[in-house]
Amino acid sequence: MKQKTLITRWLLMLIALLPLSVVAESTQLARWTFDTGYDVASNVYTPNTSDWAQVGWNGFGSTFKVRPNASVGDASNYYVTEKGTRYWGIMDN
Repeated sequence: MKQKTLITRWLLMLIALLPLSVVAESTQLARWTFDTGYDVASNVYTPNTSDWAQVGWNGFGSTFKVRPNASVGDASNYYVTEKGTRYWGIMDN
């Protein structure tokens, strides 16, 4: 019985010394750099290879989506959009 208790204690000590957290590898799914111009259709802004240019202002209550410059898979699966309904515009600044 004493030997069984000793072995159990040793096993518990070894388990306590092992790292309990698993390090997860992160993957970047999409990236927005805002370093190029945009094509716009139906308030969806898609990066292009042109220089920055003001692509317009939109009125109160309209919504928009900005697609990423780089993404894993189809870029249309990712976008950023506004929170709330305010006046907004995308332009070189």
